Amino acid sequence: MNITEREIDDPEKEGVILEYVNFTKEFAEIKGYVRSKGESIRGYTEKK
Repeated sequence: MNITEREIDDPEKEGVILEYVNFTKEFAEIKGYVRSKGESIRGYTEKK
């Protein structure tokens, strides 16, 4: 799965965009996780 990251200037427009070809069980789990986090999702940045 590819990850696309985009920084924005306006905190009011902050959000999560999920794109998929087939809505699989794994994708449903990701969507459920994002929705369960409400207003805040913690993560980390990994350098290549």
